This record gives sequence, C-alpha cells and structure tokens, in this order.
Amino acid sequence: MTTTTLTTAPPSNPPAFYTVNNALDPDAVDTTALRAAEYRFWKRKADVLNPERDCDALASSLSRVTGKPRRYNYNAINALLTLAELPRLQALQEELFHLDLHRLQAIDRALAPADATTSRSSTANSPTT
Repeated sequence: MTTTTLTTAPPSNPPAFYTVNNALDPDAVDTTALRAAEYRFWKRKADVLNPERDCDALASSLSRVTGKPRRYNYNAINALLTLAELPRLQALQEELFHLDLHRLQAIDRALAPADATTSRSSTANSPTT
C-alpha cells in the first residue's frame, strides 16, 4: 500500500491576520480607509495640543465641526494621547489601522487607573516646597 502525502504551498498573499484588514474584501478595504481617515484627523488634533490650549477647550471647539458632543471629542483626543505613550501599538495602528476609535478609547479607559496610580505615586514621592 502506497501512501501519498499532499502538501500545498502557502498562498502568495496570505489572508490578513485581522479580518478587518482583508485586502480581498471590498468592505474591509473601505472600513480600513474610514478608520485611517478618522485616526489621522484625531492624531492631527492631539499633535497640536499644547499646555496653553487644554484638551477640554479643544474638544469644545471641535464640537461644531465634528457634530459630536464635547465629551466624545475629549475622549478621542485623550485616546490618541494615550496611544502616543504606547509606541509599538501606535506603530502597528499606523500600519494596519485595525483599531477603530471606540477600541482606542477603551484602551485609554483601561490604562487610566494605572496612569492615575503612577501620577499619584510620583507626586507623593516628590519633594514639597
């Protein structure tokens, strides 16, 4: 009895790791473009934020052009500021645009308690004047 083993070569264009990045699915391509455009918009806003113009004021002023509530804009800007503190995730996001704003905001919310703890401990250990 002869046994034949068939092997197949890997596809020349392997499927995307994330289904939202499937280049063979027109809907995935379109929604990736939407995520990329939204990400770039909010990144430009987060990049120009400076101490003289706080996040709350910027979020309020953007309400008239985005049609979104101030709180939504505030959370979007903070999500991008948090992402900037995660360089590996930011690089992956800027390559794949696999995370939508809702997921970036969830990451920001999840890391906020850790950030608050770090801020408290650094101020608690700082010398007082």
